[in-house]
Amino acid sequence: MKTSTTQSLRMKGNTVIVLMAFLLSSATSFAQLTVTKSYTAPSSVSIDGCGSYCTNLPGVTFSAADFTAGVCLVADVNVSITWAKTDGSCTAPGTGSSFHNETNFRIDGPVGNEILVVPGTYTGSATISTVTTTLDQAAASIIGGTTPTSGTFRPNNGDLDNYIGTDPFGTWTLRAGDTGGGDPLCVVGYSVTITMSAAVDADGDGFTNCSGDCDDSDPLINPGMTEILCDGIDNDCNPTTLDDPTPPTAICQSINAYIDGSGLAAITAADIDLGSSDNCTAITMGVSPSSFTCADLGAQTVILTVTDGIGNTASCSAAVMVIDSLAPVGDLSTLPDVNGSCEVTSLVPPTASDNCAGASVTITNDATLPIDTLGTTIVTWTYDDGNGNTSVQTQNVVIVDTIAPVADSLALPDLLSDCEGSLNPPTATDACNGAITGTTTTTFPVTTQGTTVVTWTFDDGNGNISTQDQSIVLADIATPVADIAILPDFNAICEATPPAPTGVDACAGVVTATSTTTFPITTIGTTTITWTYDDGNGNTYDQVQDIVVTNITATTTATMDGVTLTSDITGDSYQWINCDGNTPIVGATSANYTATANGSYAVIVTDASCVDTSACATVTTVSVNTLIIDNLKLYPNPTRDGFFNVTFDGVINSITVLDMLGREIPVEVDIYSGSVNASTLNNGRYMVRIETNKGTKVTEIIISM
Repeated sequence: MKTSTTQSLRMKGNTVIVLMAFLLSSATSFAQLTVTKSYTAPSSVSIDGCGSYCTNLPGVTFSAADFTAGVCLVADVNVSITWAKTDGSCTAPGTGSSFHNETNFRIDGPVGNEILVVPGTYTGSATISTVTTTLDQAAASIIGGTTPTSGTFRPNNGDLDNYIGTDPFGTWTLRAGDTGGGDPLCVVGYSVTITMSAAVDADGDGFTNCSGDCDDSDPLINPGMTEILCDGIDNDCNPTTLDDPTPPTAICQSINAYIDGSGLAAITAADIDLGSSDNCTAITMGVSPSSFTCADLGAQTVILTVTDGIGNTASCSAAVMVIDSLAPVGDLSTLPDVNGSCEVTSLVPPTASDNCAGASVTITNDATLPIDTLGTTIVTWTYDDGNGNTSVQTQNVVIVDTIAPVADSLALPDLLSDCEGSLNPPTATDACNGAITGTTTTTFPVTTQGTTVVTWTFDDGNGNISTQDQSIVLADIATPVADIAILPDFNAICEATPPAPTGVDACAGVVTATSTTTFPITTIGTTTITWTYDDGNGNTYDQVQDIVVTNITATTTATMDGVTLTSDITGDSYQWINCDGNTPIVGATSANYTATANGSYAVIVTDASCVDTSACATVTTVSVNTLIIDNLKLYPNPTRDGFFNVTFDGVINSITVLDMLGREIPVEVDIYSGSVNASTLNNGRYMVRIETNKGTKVTEIIISM
């Protein structure tokens, strides 16, 4: 539009009056360079999970009438948005995480669009209350950070200065988006503020326009010039008919359309539009088709038709992906329990409904049939609509077992035997576990005579038990049999304790006989005893045996030297006596006795209860060889240190030290040198017996240390 004082002065008289009236009216009503248009929602607009710039808010429209006449070029554009982000809902905000990186805004003008807030501008997630964000290209900093705040910022990823010098007339629309789900973006309203600048007289003809100066030097020369400004005003600032052969520009975008619960999806032209525009006028848009059903799932082609104010049209095509994202819903909110005894072999599928599949929902479960585990088994049903949407529902299968096993035999037969008995386990049948083998605490084989009641227990493992009794009857009537048919006589001296004979019993096995006779038997002569074989089951067998006991006979034997006497029999004890007076010799209680003087001696031998005295033996050789071996010497005597020597001109065979009772005492003797070490003996008198090749001599030694 060209508007200037100069232009008005070149008008004819009455024209000046009309023009002045117009200018006064404009000054009064529209005399401004900056105009703000706002939209406030009746209630905040909730945007949740639809994507980027996916929601068109109602637009605000600017026309030439809003500004001072002659100013029609954009000098500055600011956008102010009042909004919030919550993890609850726009009507009931929550306090959890809100994920501000999902938020995005774009402004679509009559000419082009500019991104204000790109996804990821903010990094925080704390729920915020309402903020007012103003986007101004002249602001000091770019919008962004952790948590949104009120203030003025430069756009992120857009440039509002791209609108400078363009035609502002038409509809400006805020597009908002949210790339996540569950934390809605709540838009309260927005405003667009446009500052205009006056047109310039580029060709110096004294007339201005808004979209470029005309080439005519004077409108009076070309009064019918073509309108090129799209504002319905010619270069003479007079209304004229638009002559606009240029069609609008149609720009499409592909989108997703989601089938709703009723099986429908609807779209609008604004959903497909990606910034369609016209060079002169406002545009209207239509899209076809604009609705879809479940039969249209997948990619569908739609046509966006754009029409300008002159009637010029343009179109573009876009792909609409029709999507069913709603899962089937079970017809029952809660599935009833399925109860069974022992097992459940089949399950009745529940039903479900789907917005697209209707009742034709594929229904499966994760159960392995039959289900026979006692207790509750959770079965998961899956509903699949065939479009990639599934839902699940669980159902309890409750298995119980309260029936005890039933014995296969009504009554178990008795087992009859003589010595022992073992039983084969009976069986029972259980409703749940089939064949059950009985168990018992009785230890087999049973060997107790008489009747033993065996209790069989049938346990199905599920807490149900039944029992059944069976008897074992043992009757042993066979007597033991002796291993030796006739027992030989048992001979013993002094006393007898014969070994018990053995026998064999069919039940008891080896049986050792017993006797009432008291052992040992000491009666000299023959005693007949009775052995009894008892199998412990009341069966006995008797057998006799003769026991012959004889007395001992004591005798003695003298050694070659005629001095030492030895008992010829072995006894429990010995006592040597001097036959002259039958007096016991003190200390002479071993099997041997060496006489220390000539005389008669006997030994009393005691063996158990038998006692016998030998005949008297006469000793006459003590010192009898003195004259023969007078040259045998023993010195020193007495000895003061226990050492003494024996010398002889013949051969010494042995040197023995005896106490005065005739008992040998061990001492160190060197036969070759004749030295004797008796230092270990106590002081006193001892006998020394010396055997040589010429005879034996017994002499006395005195130890006095």
